[in-house]
Amino acid sequence: MALTQSGKGMMRWLERSGLPMPRHWALTPDGERTTDPHAAMDGPLLPIGDYKGYGLSLVTDILTGVLTGSLFGTQVFQDDANYDVAHTMIAISIDAFMPRQLFAERLEALIGDVLSAPPIDPSRPVQLPGQAEQERARRRLERGIPVDGATVRGLRELAGADDPGWDGDRGARYARQRRDQGGYRPHRADERDPGPGLPG
Repeated sequence: MALTQSGKGMMRWLERSGLPMPRHWALTPDGERTTDPHAAMDGPLLPIGDYKGYGLSLVTDILTGVLTGSLFGTQVFQDDANYDVAHTMIAISIDAFMPRQLFAERLEALIGDVLSAPPIDPSRPVQLPGQAEQERARRRLERGIPVDGATVRGLRELAGADDPGWDGDRGARYARQRRDQGGYRPHRADERDPGPGLPG
């Protein structure tokens, strides 16, 4: 899990959509706060949790970047041809601490405490991490995946208008077929998608 408030991918999505970003996501290259994702695209991402998040981010970079021999710090993502990004996986044996059944019971108790907490906004109940993404995935399976116009144009350019294998009507025909079968509701290509990590 990245320990930044957000990522450059989400910033690019907001940039393409002409939307502002929260001021606590990233800084400009000059170190200024901004809501303009384009202005902060080449600046640093801000950590979660302010100074505590900074400490967590530094420890994560030590374990994942320095220790593994891959890039770290400001070296990462500077060369599109050589990301050299590492991942650290840590496996914990539950049985070394307690019986699995006891762990499962304690875990269910914790989840119950979290989900029963009174929400700040009554219309938005407390969720577990990843729960919103699971719900979004379910909606995407039912209705299809909305794609913004800029992405559609970019994909069409990559495919090539004069490519003999490109069939611009095939996707539309497939969407109509799935719609008629009750599979999902196709979205317009320019319909705005709330994007990962945002409500909607």
